[in-house]
Amino acid sequence: MQKIFPPRYKRGGVGDGEKILVSRSLKEYADILQPFQFVRTHQSHLVNIHFIKSYLKEDGGKLLLKDLTKIPISRQKRNLVKETLNCFAK
Repeated sequence: MQKIFPPRYKRGGVGDGEKILVSRSLKEYADILQPFQFVRTHQSHLVNIHFIKSYLKEDGGKLLLKDLTKIPISRQKRNLVKETLNCFAK
């Protein structure tokens, strides 16, 4: 699973294109999945760090996933994302 999208009984998606119905908020999923190396990059994106190819500096910061999807990083989450990537790059 690469990423999970919108919260509260809405359609979401995972990286392989499968559609899912989610019943919790993205914050709840972020809290549950954080120990499993997921990082919340934006209000609508939760990413498994093992699917990240690189960090892009364009447009204030984006993640390039292995499937070449670009995921935005909010200004508020930028430092957290960088710290998380640095921890697992070692």
